Amino acid sequence: MDSTALAAGRPDSRPDTGARWLDLVATRANWPSRAPLERLPDLDALSSWLERHALAPEREPTVADLAAVRQIRAALRELAAARVEGRTPHPSAFDTVNAALARAAKAPRHIVVPDPIEPGYVRRRIPDVDAALTLIIEQAIDAMSSTEAAYLRECEEATCRELFLDSTGRRRWCSTPACGIRARVRAHRARQRDGAYGSPREGGSDIGPLRVTDPVRVRQARS
Repeated sequence: MDSTALAAGRPDSRPDTGARWLDLVATRANWPSRAPLERLPDLDALSSWLERHALAPEREPTVADLAAVRQIRAALRELAAARVEGRTPHPSAFDTVNAALARAAKAPRHIVVPDPIEPGYVRRRIPDVDAALTLIIEQAIDAMSSTEAAYLRECEEATCRELFLDSTGRRRWCSTPACGIRARVRAHRARQRDGAYGSPREGGSDIGPLRVTDPVRVRQARS
């Protein structure tokens, strides 16, 4: 089964990254993999994501919009990962973000209007996907250019590397339970392997763990 099929089968997968812009980055999972999981496989998925994050535009998203969202997603991922890893981001990430901001500057921006359902509440009126992307980009840049950037973390699971915010400084893995479970299982198995060999007891032989495939050392241990 390919990544698109997997994404379509799990439409309610909602990583808890701590910020809307990181939620967008997390719509592509398993970034290091050659077959990453795509959580925005089509326009319906994009529309649902925008609606869940209070960014539903008045104009229906297009195929071009979906491509633009994926490009911004990759650029924000590069900027954030570079911040976590302490390196300079690839120049193309800046080019993509700045081009999106320039494009949005020429179009109608979002405005604040009264909520038509809840009296006293307000909501954003977002004309199109470019306006929604502007809000996401601005949030991302505000985070990465402030003290909040110190809370950026990358999941320690090698096949995941999802980015998230952690103000506690204690989290090692993302909100996906499988990542922490896999790491703990590996650590448990490693302890079992180490325990199987054991360690020399006090006053005992200083010969290290024996292997049945090493007959010379076995004879030495028995002599």
